[in-house]
Amino acid sequence: MSMSDLQRILCEKKYNLVAEVQALIGTEDVRVEFTEDGIEEIARFAYMLNTTKGNIGARRLTAVMHTVMEEISFMAHRLSGSTKVIDKNYVASRMKGSDPTSEENLSKYIL
Repeated sequence: MSMSDLQRILCEKKYNLVAEVQALIGTEDVRVEFTEDGIEEIARFAYMLNTTKGNIGARRLTAVMHTVMEEISFMAHRLSGSTKVIDKNYVASRMKGSDPTSEENLSKYIL
């Protein structure tokens, strides 16, 4: 599965992960906007994990998305009425310090 396959899976299917996250966080009256480069970065990270730690295909996207959205999900009740933009920089900041190639952090990504 290529990085472009993962990117398409994130947003092109009828029931996709991006729409799911937007609907879930939307229940707290928080709007989530994903930029194209943000989606690319999520797909890139999932691809890298599949390449280095075992290819579990598109299921890897769920683990990466969870890490990216963790803080917003936790704080959603305090963010009511706001819009959060998920771009490449935001994804990189959420993944910072989460080296997927270290055995110490591996448990975060195993389904």
